[in-house]
Amino acid sequence: MLGVRNLTTLYEYLIMVGFAGLVLGYVLGHKAGKGRGTQIGLAAAPLRLREATLLSGRCQICGAGPVPADEPSEVGRSGNQQGGEHVRTMMEFVKMHGLGNDYLYVDLIRHNYEFDWPTLARALSDRHFGVGGDGLVLIMPSSRSDVRMRMFNADGSEGEMCGNAIRCVAKYLFDEQIVKARALTVETLAGDLRLTVEESSNGIAETVTVDMGEPRLEAGQIPILVGEENGMVVNYPVGAAGTNLDVTAVSMGNPHAVTFVTDLAEYPVQQVGTALERHPLFPNRVNVEFVEVHSDSEISMRVWERGSGETLACGTGACASVVAAVLTRRTGRRVTVHLRGGDLRVEWRETDGHVYMRGPATFVFSGQVCVSELLKGKKASPVS
Repeated sequence: MLGVRNLTTLYEYLIMVGFAGLVLGYVLGHKAGKGRGTQIGLAAAPLRLREATLLSGRCQICGAGPVPADEPSEVGRSGNQQGGEHVRTMMEFVKMHGLGNDYLYVDLIRHNYEFDWPTLARALSDRHFGVGGDGLVLIMPSSRSDVRMRMFNADGSEGEMCGNAIRCVAKYLFDEQIVKARALTVETLAGDLRLTVEESSNGIAETVTVDMGEPRLEAGQIPILVGEENGMVVNYPVGAAGTNLDVTAVSMGNPHAVTFVTDLAEYPVQQVGTALERHPLFPNRVNVEFVEVHSDSEISMRVWERGSGETLACGTGACASVVAAVLTRRTGRRVTVHLRGGDLRVEWRETDGHVYMRGPATFVFSGQVCVSELLKGKKASPVS
């Protein structure tokens, strides 16, 4: 058996221990692959197994170690590191997506990170200088639901709700066994929503159904500055980017402007979406959906998301589009919505008036980021 005395340096010994940890982590992940919370390989293993394999958990850029769960980690907090004081800002995250609508997720149930979240959301979401994503989602304790979700768009603005993100939150909670039940509730700025998880044959969450609640249709609830506040806004004429549109306004906890088009593939989504997002009619800005109807039960949709631009999918946008299609008598109440990233099933039930959305949630990878390095030279600024 090879002893430490046979190694030329302590450094070689540490490398050997680290490599052994990686191998052990892979084996554990592979063996656990048939159970909940594990896919293939180390990166997809549950966090509780991965923690032992991260080469002592120190940042390879700055040498800072992870902050214990009961110790806040914030820009400005320093610890004694070799060579002087160092800001301890190493943060773990998970990347997941719903139909390509990808966010970075931070677990604030297990960790006590404290950062300038809008500034960090902008830095992390940058696909060239950050990790890359449509925004940042915080998974937090809640006093009234199983968990609380906060979401920040790529520009740092905080959104009320994200349908694709909330499915991924449910997946994370189920796969990590933070919530062991298949039915759970999540607190959002749009209200407390009920979700149901469907697991795959290997025991991980694969599909999630979200009870989105009742759509809000009165102008004051959206809000949109037209007519009376308690009236619906259906096929309302709006001019944007030199184009005349008929807009139907819907809130799924966040504001949406839905317009129907005949050639979705060639439609100038960026130009019209940019103009309509910041149109004076919408004091809180708006998400814009461009919809082409194929049949009574099938539509295609492209979306310009408030604060993020065009994305591959938008769960609340898909729900708003179906509501708008029903209000304008273009479809029935059960509709398959084709998005650039895949399909969602949406139903606006007559029995309770609620909108139900069913779709996948997918784990991509997990990692650690040195926040102090990422934010170096960046200044916090208000979101316009």
